Amino acid sequence: MQMSCPGSGIAAGDLAKLAWAFGTSGLRELHFEPLAEGFVMLTDDQSSNDPEHVAKMVWAAAKVGYGSVALMDRVALQVQVQVAEFRPSSLANIAWSFATLAYLVPSMMAAISSEVLRGIHRQDARDLANLAFAFATLCQLKEDEPLKEALSEEVLKKLNWIQPQSLAFLTEVGLEASTHPFLLQKLNEILDHLVTALATREATSAWKRRVEAALQELYLDHLGSVGSHLLLSRLQIDAPDQDFILRAMQSFPTCAGRTRGLETQRPQQRRIFAYSEHRLQTTDATGGRDATAGRMLREHGFQGLRRWQKGWLKPLTLPVNHYVDRSVCAEFQVLNEICDLVNEEALADDMQSCALVEGVVQLLVSTAPCLSCISAALQFQLLFPKVHLQFGCVQPWSELPGGCEPFRSDEDLHAGAAAPSPPSPQQPAEAELSEAERADLSELCDMPIDARSWEELLLCLQRCSHQRLAEILRRKRWRVLSETVPERARRLALYQIPVFCIDGSIDWRGCQEEALMDVPWTAAFGLLKVSSHTEVSLKVTSLFQAAKLEEVVAVRKLRAREWQRVLNLDVLLGAVLFLHCHVLSLGGRCVPEREEDEVVNQVIATETPPPTSGEVVFEEDQGIITSGTLAAVDECGWEQGTAWYPFDETGRYDVDRSWLGATPPTLEEWEEEGSPVEACGRNAGLTGGRKAEVRGFRPEVQLSEGERQSLQSFIQRFDACAGLEATLQLLQREVHSFFGFQACKVLQRFTKKFGAAGSKDNRLHLLLGRCAAAMSTADGISLGRALWSLGRLHLRHEALLQAAAARLPELLDTCGPITIATVWHAFEVLQFEDAKCLEALVQDMEKRLWECDPPEVSIVLHAAAQLAVPKREGLFEKLLEYVRQRSGRFSARHLAVCLHAAAKVGLRDEALCQMVTDRFRAHIADTDALALTSAVYACGLVAYFQPDFFESVAAWLLRQLRLDHRRIESQQISNMVYSFGKLGFKSEQLLMACAQNAMQEFWRFKPQELDNLTYGMALLKWRHEPYLNALAQHLVEGGRVRQLDCQSLVSMAYSSALLGYANPVMLRALGDQAIPKLLRFKAEEFSIMVYSLGVLNFRHHDLLAHVVQLVPAALPKFTTQNMSNLLHGLGLVSFDRDDDFVRHVCDHLSSRFDQATAQDIANPITALMRMCIPHERFFRQVAAYITAPSSRLPLKDFTPQEIANTIYGFDALQVFDVTLFEQTQREISKRVEEFIPQEAANVLWAVAKQGLGSVDFFEELLRRMAPFAEAQRPSGPQRMAVEWGAEDLEKPLAALRPWRHQLPSYERLDRVFRTRFLSKIAQFLMSLSPASNMPLPSQYQKDFAAWDLYQVGPDYTEELLRGVGVLRHPWRTDQELLRHYVGNEPDSLLSRYGEKLLISVLPAARWVSSRLFFRLASPSNSELLEGALLVEPAHPKEDDEANQRRFGASATSWREELELSGGNGHAPFRPVLLSTFLGNWRHRHTEVVALDLLVDRVLQALQQRSWRWHPRLWEDLEGEVELLVPHTPCLSCVGAFTQLKRWAPRLRIAVLYQDWRDWRKLLRDTVAQRAT
Repeated sequence: MQMSCPGSGIAAGDLAKLAWAFGTSGLRELHFEPLAEGFVMLTDDQSSNDPEHVAKMVWAAAKVGYGSVALMDRVALQVQVQVAEFRPSSLANIAWSFATLAYLVPSMMAAISSEVLRGIHRQDARDLANLAFAFATLCQLKEDEPLKEALSEEVLKKLNWIQPQSLAFLTEVGLEASTHPFLLQKLNEILDHLVTALATREATSAWKRRVEAALQELYLDHLGSVGSHLLLSRLQIDAPDQDFILRAMQSFPTCAGRTRGLETQRPQQRRIFAYSEHRLQTTDATGGRDATAGRMLREHGFQGLRRWQKGWLKPLTLPVNHYVDRSVCAEFQVLNEICDLVNEEALADDMQSCALVEGVVQLLVSTAPCLSCISAALQFQLLFPKVHLQFGCVQPWSELPGGCEPFRSDEDLHAGAAAPSPPSPQQPAEAELSEAERADLSELCDMPIDARSWEELLLCLQRCSHQRLAEILRRKRWRVLSETVPERARRLALYQIPVFCIDGSIDWRGCQEEALMDVPWTAAFGLLKVSSHTEVSLKVTSLFQAAKLEEVVAVRKLRAREWQRVLNLDVLLGAVLFLHCHVLSLGGRCVPEREEDEVVNQVIATETPPPTSGEVVFEEDQGIITSGTLAAVDECGWEQGTAWYPFDETGRYDVDRSWLGATPPTLEEWEEEGSPVEACGRNAGLTGGRKAEVRGFRPEVQLSEGERQSLQSFIQRFDACAGLEATLQLLQREVHSFFGFQACKVLQRFTKKFGAAGSKDNRLHLLLGRCAAAMSTADGISLGRALWSLGRLHLRHEALLQAAAARLPELLDTCGPITIATVWHAFEVLQFEDAKCLEALVQDMEKRLWECDPPEVSIVLHAAAQLAVPKREGLFEKLLEYVRQRSGRFSARHLAVCLHAAAKVGLRDEALCQMVTDRFRAHIADTDALALTSAVYACGLVAYFQPDFFESVAAWLLRQLRLDHRRIESQQISNMVYSFGKLGFKSEQLLMACAQNAMQEFWRFKPQELDNLTYGMALLKWRHEPYLNALAQHLVEGGRVRQLDCQSLVSMAYSSALLGYANPVMLRALGDQAIPKLLRFKAEEFSIMVYSLGVLNFRHHDLLAHVVQLVPAALPKFTTQNMSNLLHGLGLVSFDRDDDFVRHVCDHLSSRFDQATAQDIANPITALMRMCIPHERFFRQVAAYITAPSSRLPLKDFTPQEIANTIYGFDALQVFDVTLFEQTQREISKRVEEFIPQEAANVLWAVAKQGLGSVDFFEELLRRMAPFAEAQRPSGPQRMAVEWGAEDLEKPLAALRPWRHQLPSYERLDRVFRTRFLSKIAQFLMSLSPASNMPLPSQYQKDFAAWDLYQVGPDYTEELLRGVGVLRHPWRTDQELLRHYVGNEPDSLLSRYGEKLLISVLPAARWVSSRLFFRLASPSNSELLEGALLVEPAHPKEDDEANQRRFGASATSWREELELSGGNGHAPFRPVLLSTFLGNWRHRHTEVVALDLLVDRVLQALQQRSWRWHPRLWEDLEGEVELLVPHTPCLSCVGAFTQLKRWAPRLRIAVLYQDWRDWRKLLRDTVAQRAT
């Protein structure tokens, strides 16, 4: 390929993508060489290569089996140089690739190991498995204990997300987690699934398809050595004995994985062998015995023309690498050749005679067999039941004799040609190593150093792993004198990290200009500056040149990125310098072991001596930090590790200054570090902020010398205690003697040391009690310490809180703003609301607001938003004014906190919103994720939408998610998506990324976070099936649903309802978990839960039964909307278990009509209609309320939908109110164009069926509606200007049919309906030819459902039936059918369903039964089949086979083959009569069930042999069929009549039906007559 050459215009990335395509498509290695060579040439400069391109290239090479030393070494070097820039999955894939090609580069594997250890939590389950496999295969896992332990621990954290293929790796690599019971349980589940699929008596093609389908479901191609052994055992295939295993291992070519690589000068995929020994014999009819014995050794792969010919064994196609030919597997070759050998030796002529062969076959494979080969072993066992097959495998890293070592890189072999090294310029003379230097280095490293120059030393060290060098440093660490590491000096080092210079000097100004947080090493020592006037500098310079870092010398500074590269090359001098810097960063002195150590001596000479105590805090003019500052910091409790740098360049305290480019602390970080620097007021005042004002505070309590000594003595004993128990014992002994200052200080110190570990211990409560008792004498600092500690412990100690609240108003004048902020925050955390204390705090804050800095203001705002604060509006007004005026001093995070606080209390401050969004949008690249999330969430709360801001947020979030799925916290993702949903901001690309992020690790998300994420997607109407399916599986199978609280349970159900996602298993689980929590449900949660399940048409009987029990007592807490939604949800599932409960809720609603909206009234009416619950009192109250002249809610205020639903419900339940209907006619006459077609149709239907409305009224409406119906693409602002559906036209036409000759506009709608729908449906039915399988059943159902129409009324139905040859006879009353409905028998429909049967104008499918009369004849059969049947609709739990046949979702043919005797050589079949989904499934309707029973009657005659089968049986079927059904058949049933007529064209079929209203009237009259 010429395109792979430099200058061709092709980039390395293009070659990597092409290689990746080769790897995924299964192309073999012969196509790959030009790509690899071109990639090596184009990636000569390691600093400019994309890590992902490197990973793709080597992965593709491994997939196609191509190994190249040049390519592999280039990748290895690239990994070492840029290891921190590779994605976690890329590192795992690279390690897997090197293992697959059996090529070991120890330094690269060590670099990968170190990087994985640093970010082990970022590896998903698949990455962990690949890493474990790779390190085990390359024999590195046992040597790398830290990695082994880390992998094992992380696997245990992600047990629920391990896929079957990863499970196979993990169970065999020897991690501690490999034998975890959960892993073994999952492995057993997989084995159960496979054993079930593999179970067979004969290996047929159907069996093969079933096994392949099972493997596809598991997405698995092998089980590893452990799983394979267990599966073979389950299949009763024994393992070979140990002697055979040893013989087989010795027969395998030694170091096979390396041999081929040496022959071809390149690494290749590990060679796989199968060794077998066999002894086979058979006995012929005369008793003689034929026998054969021998052994075979076969290698995996195509080895030329295949020898085997019989083909008795069939390989499987596996899902993971489906293009791989499994017939070339070594073990498959062996088994197939043994089959041929049996035939050649005349032991068996065919597969049937193989059952006579006896003997033993032993087989061992040098790796875990694929599942195709295990399947072949099972086939072999079935083929030769008398042959004892023994099948085993060993791991590729097995230590048995003959085990294979990986092909090692040149640098690791220490033999032959010298290792390739980076190009090196001419070295200066000073770079040569003297004998003394080599001796010193040898002693330091505990290894011989033979290098003659620093460059050679570099090459030597390249062969050392990171672990090796780290161990050298641990053993040869310089001593650090304890007396030179005082507490205060260590803290100073954390504030200003020193810069260690090569010339030995220390720059205490630190490295404030550089942000080094991305480089782990540099966080400890800052920048390394290179000077040019020492011998050491020259040595370092030569090393940098050897490492291609010449540019460093020119700029005289080695920055973080270059330093990382030096460290990755394991430069010894750099490591030693790092050690020195680390010691210095701890404030210690480097004490040399030899006086002539020039570098260390220079360090000692220039090191700043440890400060002494007692100095002033600041020099007033210059503001320089001295040891007095350290004393102050010590007083306020700052500890090592504080991630906040509170001093500016001049040393002045600045509370909102960031440390090394990081952001100021969050509220949580603030309270974790305790009461900040203000506590140093015990010594003097600190110079504060940019104003350089002094915020001095005078403590009221001064310690006596005795108190000070007592406190110091106790602190020493406290610090000397080893562990929690010893500390608690000390407290118990001495707490009674504590004075107030001491008690509070000890409480703070205990909290920092042990956290919440001892919060429940009574001995700690003794200390809390002592603090409370002494609080009356406490100063402000002590009070702040005590409250801070309670907040950290999350411990609400009422006595201490009350004592602090009583004391605080007296101390406010002496407390600084930070103490006040600490108090506010503690009260917020503990939700402590003492009105008097809070009022005093508010007044003090308003009085001293301008003394405060931004962090303090943000803390107070955040706390005031969470607490019931007196005069909160005034406080917020003043604080927000402060924020607006001083916004420039606020960090972005603090601004976000202020906006969030305002949003929490419902304040929509436009100026603040604009200010915050502008700030974040301008600095979006450097933003802090937590702060940005807070700002976005606040915008969602106050409905503030700024498009540019949200577009930039979406782009930022998408970029972060692509970099690393763990880069953003789960809470931040969920809150952002939730806010996007609230504001209607939809980014499909971002939502997809968020969904994929969650699916990778659902357990990372807390229940409420999953709830918010899903709800945000639901609000945006973004339905992503893979996410929803995975979420449902996680909730149910993962057991997460048990962790959901009330709100999350309800929200999950509601989100599913908004998305229309009806997963019955998940909905069942949500309902089951909700039942025990119902006592804690809020009123709105009851209604939303029931409503959501109703929208999804999911009836959870147990949940509804408990709701019925609990809701009545809680009704006073329900709003009218809650009651309306509850009833609406019950109506959607046609709840029929407790009519009295429904009436009770309606009655309670009617007592609160003055609070109701129109929707709150319309929804219950629709619900009562759906549930067929008569409640005339409620309907009368509704009519009276909305038609009253002085009504608060007149009908004119109803929306068209609410008018239509209300009046339609009145008609359906036969409640007639003249005033209401007249007002409805006036309203629709005024604004019919505002109705959508369906709403107008419902009103016309109700008015017409009630016998109201004049011809002029109907004509006027039809005249105004007709233009919209006739328009092909209606347009305009009117709601009626939409595309009219079939039902929109059919319903008014059916309702007004009796007046059609008096309504000129009726014909216009009729013409539209016929043209668009009825004529096309008729043509579709007439074109049906099931005997020719046209159309296919699935296509038939799909096309029929596309009309979106479930029935067309009595007259149009008759017209359709007549068109296909089915007649409609006049209705006649059948007494048997009438008795079935309203007879006195206990099984009559009236006895079963009660008065609802007599009320509803919309019958449920289970209420419609039919009467079937038939008389059937066949020209070839003399016997007549005649009779009459009473046919009820099918029950969902009965005759499942028939239901499924009529359901027909998976039907591929209109014929169902039958096994009948006497078929005359022809295959008997049953004509399948299919239903269609029209709004709901209709396969249980009485009409299609009756026709299906008619087919059953013919089949019964065939089974009983009273009729004989012949191919034209159905076509020649004659006779009469008459079906009486008291309801107009739906279109699905019309289709069933058509199907039967097409199968039996000579059969005369007639249908007798009438309108359900007429049948209902007959039923009611019959019941009334019986009653009288």
